[in-house]
Amino acid sequence: MDTWRSAVKKLGINREEGRKVQPSKASPLSGLVFCGHCGKSLGKHSKSDSSGKRYIYFTCASDKERPDLKCRQWRVYEEEILPNVIERLVEEVDRAILEQSNAKRPEEGEPSQLASLNVKLATLNEKLKREYEQLLSAPVHRKAAYEEILTRWEAEKAQLECQIQNLTITDGDVTSFAKWWDTVSGHLVTVLEIEWQPARRRVPCLLNGRDLRRLKRALGGKPGTCTLEIAMFDPDGNDMGREALRLELDHEGQVWEHQEVDEPVKPAVMIEASRFRNLLRTLGFKVTVWWKPRMVTKRGKVQESSRYLPDYTEIEVGSRKTVVAVKSSPRRNRSKQEG
Repeated sequence: MDTWRSAVKKLGINREEGRKVQPSKASPLSGLVFCGHCGKSLGKHSKSDSSGKRYIYFTCASDKERPDLKCRQWRVYEEEILPNVIERLVEEVDRAILEQSNAKRPEEGEPSQLASLNVKLATLNEKLKREYEQLLSAPVHRKAAYEEILTRWEAEKAQLECQIQNLTITDGDVTSFAKWWDTVSGHLVTVLEIEWQPARRRVPCLLNGRDLRRLKRALGGKPGTCTLEIAMFDPDGNDMGREALRLELDHEGQVWEHQEVDEPVKPAVMIEASRFRNLLRTLGFKVTVWWKPRMVTKRGKVQESSRYLPDYTEIEVGSRKTVVAVKSSPRRNRSKQEG
């Protein structure tokens, strides 16, 4: 329990200090990964692939420093072992503790834009509703003008909804969040993914005259909800077939579509790499990797290759040990050196 109290206390101090992220070249697992053959700590290295994406791997240098140990220069990619470590961490620590270490943008004293964005969205929805009503009764020669305005407002609405969702998840100002994310995006470890749940939303729906009459007939001319097949067209007017939509006709004659969507209910827990590493150390994490010869077929016979692949890892937390098979990274199929 002393270890847990120490971890919680440390996380609390980190939050109170409000320290800004200081990106480093260290891996979240630096100093925590060991060779199962000789027991030595694995050294961290990084390279960039042909696409320019940087990746990290660990190697055992005992073949050069201690040849008497008869250890090879084994290699394991960070992406091959980090998911297993995260899984064990989540098993050991509950969400409340992890959230104390969740990466937050630095507080800058700027007022949140969430309230003002919600006001803008509500105002825009009212304008859209009125414009749709006017479009339904507009003469033919005015419909194109109304549709152009509606298209522009719908695009503005989509942008506002995206900004509001970002603010809701990150709990911060859009501009400052963007600056912060640009700084730390490559130095965060996602411990828990965003949790989603099915939800419904009600959005205005513009029907042509024929489909509107069909909807009213289906509802007996009264307000209500039903499922109706509607002709769908792309922005250029090309026919995209028919789609069954759940439609509602309200008391004012406005048509609404009921959509099934997924909405975030809990934000992701992302921890800065250095803080993640300190948390693992405080909890006593140790990752030991074992390798096995790669099997190849030569002249119809299966035999051991001079190259080795990671076989399994032993993740130790205090006195508890868990053995997990290593799932090879697709990168190995592109690599010329297996290490």
